[in-house]
Amino acid sequence: MAVVKPGNGDPSVLGLNDFEFNAKGDTIKAGRWTDIYKFTVPVQEQVAIGSDDNGNVGILYGIIKDNSETPAEVSGVIRISRRPARENVSDRQLEVRTEMIKDTMTDRLKAYFLPVKRNKRIGENSKLVIEFMPDTDFVLGDSVLQIPITRW
Repeated sequence: MAVVKPGNGDPSVLGLNDFEFNAKGDTIKAGRWTDIYKFTVPVQEQVAIGSDDNGNVGILYGIIKDNSETPAEVSGVIRISRRPARENVSDRQLEVRTEMIKDTMTDRLKAYFLPVKRNKRIGENSKLVIEFMPDTDFVLGDSVLQIPITRW
């Protein structure tokens, strides 16, 4: 069991380059949950999804695209989960439709605000996993995903 670190933590953002597992190029089947990205929490760190540093609440943003010649957006449900290092169980943190998070960078009225969940920290060597259940089959291409997190 991880020791809970005190304090408010430091806000940060995870982008796709921060994930060590990336399913780009894999076929993702409609109606099935598939791991598409994984981030392992570094040693001696804890993270929680969301941020709210001095009243500035983090914004979840993402567009999942296929790998066609002219990449198209793919609709479906994104799930953010936490898993222990052995990945034998999963704890769902958030589920959201892609349509709810694709316009958030350009229109703050449509922003999907994600305040920090301090009681749902992910400890060292555990994983933050992005799962996707698309509405149609597709091959994962260059997508965009920005997840606000807080680090301790």
